[in-house]
Amino acid sequence: MIKIIVRDAVIDDAEVLTKIHSDGWNYAYRGIFSDTFLDKRINPSVFSEQVAKRLESIVNKKETDIHLTATNENGRVIGFADGGFGDNGFGFGPMYELKGLYINPDFIGFGIGKILVTEFAHRVKAQGADKFIIGCLSENKSCGFYEKIGGKKIKEFKNEKLENLSETYYEFDVKKFD
Repeated sequence: MIKIIVRDAVIDDAEVLTKIHSDGWNYAYRGIFSDTFLDKRINPSVFSEQVAKRLESIVNKKETDIHLTATNENGRVIGFADGGFGDNGFGFGPMYELKGLYINPDFIGFGIGKILVTEFAHRVKAQGADKFIIGCLSENKSCGFYEKIGGKKIKEFKNEKLENLSETYYEFDVKKFD
């Protein structure tokens, strides 16, 4: 069993978090998205642009933004979760959303996802909210994970921005993470 430490993301994390995000997309979505779409999303030529955006989101963090980094006992960054309060435009209205949960593929299956979601829930609760949502492509294996940790399926729809694939949203009660 590896020891996991969760902390707020810092500027120095931006490059490795972007790499984990890119590797996570390749791991989770290869075979779901077309290769053309996926290769465009994880193309190394746009990597520096993605790092700059992640840096900006960490530096210009709003009070309701949550950027978490998971490390192992040696300080190696192995995953992250980020999200915040807002309206994602899919009919839920303003609420907290965990927008990204990514684990280095070499560390999937060690409980890191659950640890990050639990810490995200604690942060949401500390902000005075009682629930949050997570969206996921319906064909993604992560849907089973979200259901296993208490997510209640609340909406499924075709997302035009994502090759018209089906996306599922789950709602979580923060009290279930106490």
